[in-house]
Amino acid sequence: MLLSLCLGLYQTATLPAAEVVITQLVQDYTGNPVSPVINTVPPGLSTTPVYRNIAGRNQGVQSEVVFDNMPAALPLSTGSVAFSGQKINALGNYVRLGGTARNLQSCEVLMVTWAKASDFPALAAANPAGYLHPITLTLHTVTPAHRIVFLASVTKNVLIPWRPLVQTNGQPWPFNGYAFKTIFDFTGNTTLPEQVMITVDYNTQTSGFQPLNAHGPWNSLNVAVGAAAPTVGEDVNPDVVLRVTSSNWFYPNNGWTNINGPVARLRATTAATKTAPMAPGQYQVTATAGPTSTEGTGQGILTINPPTFDTWVQQQFTPEKIASGAAAPNEDADQDGSSNFAEYAMGTQPGISSEESPLSIDGINAGFTLVRPRFLTGVRYIPEESSDLTSWSPRPLAIISRTDRTETIRVVASDAGLKSGQVFLRMRFAP
Repeated sequence: MLLSLCLGLYQTATLPAAEVVITQLVQDYTGNPVSPVINTVPPGLSTTPVYRNIAGRNQGVQSEVVFDNMPAALPLSTGSVAFSGQKINALGNYVRLGGTARNLQSCEVLMVTWAKASDFPALAAANPAGYLHPITLTLHTVTPAHRIVFLASVTKNVLIPWRPLVQTNGQPWPFNGYAFKTIFDFTGNTTLPEQVMITVDYNTQTSGFQPLNAHGPWNSLNVAVGAAAPTVGEDVNPDVVLRVTSSNWFYPNNGWTNINGPVARLRATTAATKTAPMAPGQYQVTATAGPTSTEGTGQGILTINPPTFDTWVQQQFTPEKIASGAAAPNEDADQDGSSNFAEYAMGTQPGISSEESPLSIDGINAGFTLVRPRFLTGVRYIPEESSDLTSWSPRPLAIISRTDRTETIRVVASDAGLKSGQVFLRMRFAP
């Protein structure tokens, strides 16, 4: 029996079946990932939070493949479905994403063309490489009530190549079709849910959302399908496709089993990611509930406050020590020669006098390096140079490496100081 999903391409979802409540949205930086508390009504539903950095530019944004059932090497041809012959308006595959990136970037789709240049001499004369034809890539979600909800869409004029007559070795082309890939780039800030429907549509003479009523090579344009398991992510309903006709949307389909497609590679960036943030800043949190990520949605702004000397004191000292004055900036709690403020600036612990120093002599570059915590506020690092330990002049510092929690800075002596035969370097910490 065919299951009717909906009658329109952009059908609005019904009300979600759950409420998502996000709390503890203001927290202090600790050097570890920070997550809010997420609850659901009714309680106990699985939830998936996605974080988007909304304070300033995103640092270290990277691209990641989040779904991939594309063959490793482009085949000469592959199994495909002809929209014209099957009277199809669109074909889709409902998939579950892998990886952690969730900011939609692009989708690569495998297509197959059967049209030869000799079949369309006028078009081939205008462009021997192929012909331009608009193709649309759309992403949807599917609600538990089997409603299609629009996420994002891109339409582009794709250069459809002519099917070759011979191979590169001069032998006759062994297939009726010719496989090629096209990439759809998405702009904006679409946050992907855990499951999406990847849908391809285009118009032919008699099919499509706006049939062309004209004969052309588009009648021989197909969408590649296959039975290979994805290498990234998974199919929600393996071996079944979404089929859209002029009368309805159907998923699953009797007689349409053993088809896994469209064949696609979906990419996202870490501008929106499932990985909980650690750095100070503000992050939009979108939490979805339920197995399909559509049963309920909640949003909030997670604020991670930067570390200050006062918050550091609260983490390092007991209330009794603080009350006694032992945690004051100029005190030396562990009697190791470094004040509490210097310990804060260097990222060392005021209760461990034997801790290894983060400062190291750099003999090769005639200077020193310091591994300091990132994101500290309320402290200035002032490198200085002297030839007599009385008069001091400033020296620049350079950041030479960085991790999620620390960065290494280097200070080197000046050429004049080195030529003088005696030079001293120091680092001062000031509020």
